[in-house]
Amino acid sequence: MSEREYEQPADELETLRKRVHELEQAEVQSRHIREAMERQDAILRVLAYVGEQIVLRHPYKVLPELLTRLGEAAAVSRVYLFENLIDEQEDLLTSQRFEWVVSNDLAQIHNPDLQNLSLAAAGFSRWIDVLSSGRMLYGSVKDFPDAEREFLEPQNIKSILVVPIFSDNKWWGFLGFDECVWERQWLTLEVEALRSVASTLGAAFTRQKIAETERQQRAIAEALKDVTTTLTSSLDPDVVLSRILENVWRVLPHDAANVMMIEGNKACLMYTHGYPEEIEEIIRSNHYTLDLPGLQDMLFTGEPYLVEDTHRALKWGAISGSEWVKSYVGIPIRRQGQVIGFLNLESATPGYFSN
Repeated sequence: MSEREYEQPADELETLRKRVHELEQAEVQSRHIREAMERQDAILRVLAYVGEQIVLRHPYKVLPELLTRLGEAAAVSRVYLFENLIDEQEDLLTSQRFEWVVSNDLAQIHNPDLQNLSLAAAGFSRWIDVLSSGRMLYGSVKDFPDAEREFLEPQNIKSILVVPIFSDNKWWGFLGFDECVWERQWLTLEVEALRSVASTLGAAFTRQKIAETERQQRAIAEALKDVTTTLTSSLDPDVVLSRILENVWRVLPHDAANVMMIEGNKACLMYTHGYPEEIEEIIRSNHYTLDLPGLQDMLFTGEPYLVEDTHRALKWGAISGSEWVKSYVGIPIRRQGQVIGFLNLESATPGYFSN
């Protein structure tokens, strides 16, 4: 028998082994797809539940149960939600607000490093670029950049999926999903389902913000409905104005406030509250004309005037003693449809009255 005849069975055996291996891999892949489809169905059921509950309740009251259901449906080790904020130095910070874990030893909710975390300073600039553009970030942690691995690996994370949440067209925060047991491969079916959950949450936060703004406006209107009557009453004006500001503070807290009444072409300062003594002396010595941007707008529109960030506003007439003010809301005081004065609320925090 020739040497070739001896080699042929060995070649056929190797071919057979390869074929068996391919079939096994195909079976594994098929199983993974079936499991992903099952997880997708489970996630979509959670999404249907969320859509119903969030309409009826505040999103924050729904989130603990939502994360539990998502963790079980997605079959992960940990699910969490982070919310972004901008600090006084205009740095982007993010904080963990909610968390679900499959076992308590994986919990990170009390980790101080996850509160007011500067993503850029922690080496997560890539996350800012990816998530703020609406893209998702996922994969095995071992394949991540060194700075990210150094932060994630101590939390026992082997595989991660992060989905951005947008509210009112702004990057609000993100949902995170950790696998702490094995290097999981995230399949498109489940990834897109989780994106839908994040979109639903973002829409809920937007609706809630609108509802809270409307509630504040109603509460302010309620607090001010008797202002014109009380201002012209025989009661001590200081007592009247003090009570008015106390009512307003309960529905819209602020750092300082003042009431101005219109006399001719001027706005005369009638009452102040919350200012340090040295600043109060300055603002009482100022002359306020009705052509100041905020006062002018309220005078002609009869509507409140909001400045989210005075340092960025195009229409903000900074005057002596107001350098510390970072956000402002003015509310016109009307009598018989005519604006007769202004209630001015001020804060040292940018965006305070729009949060």
